[in-house]
Amino acid sequence: MKGIIFDLDGTLWEVIESSFKSANIIAKKYNLPEVSRDTICRVFGLNKFDSAKLYFPSVPLNFGIKLMDEEVAVNIDNLSHYGGNAYKNLEMTLKKLQGQYEFYIVSNTAEVGYIEAFLETSKLKKYLIIQKIEEVAFNL
Repeated sequence: MKGIIFDLDGTLWEVIESSFKSANIIAKKYNLPEVSRDTICRVFGLNKFDSAKLYFPSVPLNFGIKLMDEEVAVNIDNLSHYGGNAYKNLEMTLKKLQGQYEFYIVSNTAEVGYIEAFLETSKLKKYLIIQKIEEVAFNL
């Protein structure tokens, strides 16, 4: 059977608002300037180091990376409770393609819980074959 690989962010859902809120919870906690929505949009697809430089430019990189780890944890927690915004007609599209293709999801967000938050809150888990071989995180 043929398969389709979906990149989660920007293809199946968008999480700009959740990311914006999470980044600014951390910024406020450390009395740092607010992270703009524009900055949030610019970091999608970047690694943690480049994201930290954009989110928290006024702090040393090693501290910015620590803040990014905190932001990601807050964001995954928020997403697991409230979800992101699954794109319109996504379920209808998956229904039409189901049986013809196997579906796979990838994400450059390596943290455990991120894809799971999508699967649980979108209610689309039933269309996907869930197979975890191993969890691998890459340090870029």
